[in-house]
Amino acid sequence: MKIKKLFMVLTMAVITLGISSCQTDAKPNSAQMYIEPAKLTEQEQNILNLMVTDDKENLIVDFKLDDNVKSMEISQYRLVDGKWAPESKSRRIFTDNEGRCAISYERLSEGMRFALQSEKEKGSTSHFTPQDKLTDEQISLSKIGVGTTKLSNKTKIEYEKEIPLVLQVITSKNEIHLVLDSFDAPESYADKNYEAVYMITVKFSQQEIENAG
Repeated sequence: MKIKKLFMVLTMAVITLGISSCQTDAKPNSAQMYIEPAKLTEQEQNILNLMVTDDKENLIVDFKLDDNVKSMEISQYRLVDGKWAPESKSRRIFTDNEGRCAISYERLSEGMRFALQSEKEKGSTSHFTPQDKLTDEQISLSKIGVGTTKLSNKTKIEYEKEIPLVLQVITSKNEIHLVLDSFDAPESYADKNYEAVYMITVKFSQQEIENAG
């Protein structure tokens, strides 16, 4: 089944791809906290190319933190009336100083999946709508154009602040405006009249959580 295949692809990719930065014993301090696109070795890239099909998008990021981290959260939003409305959130306890996260998706109107790997954490979470349960709107959105931009530079991490990772616009219009930093200014898309605008963010926190999900 398509969704099961994607699950295997993403899980294998994150487990297979090593975190080379874990080889150092140095502890990052708050001034060194950052997230950036993963620098894959040639072997890692070849493995990824074998497993990921052309119709799938993916983003693999590495991040460094300090000893104060207690949890992390991956969120998917949809722009509704000029504001970001949450569609899914995955919170988990996370206390490692560094890690790697992979996000896989096609059209965010149908969901996404992310996988996490660090010294003490390995796992993945899916927020996909099964093909046989797609709504009329989801089916309609699957038939029009899509444009995507994603994190491309090293970005400073601040606790309790969401960092945009992926922005996707689904529209029948010929021109698509894509600015990842627009998470802080969703109103900039209010007059575009796109059929759908989605954003994926990550947030690291010093706050402990009791239950992950």
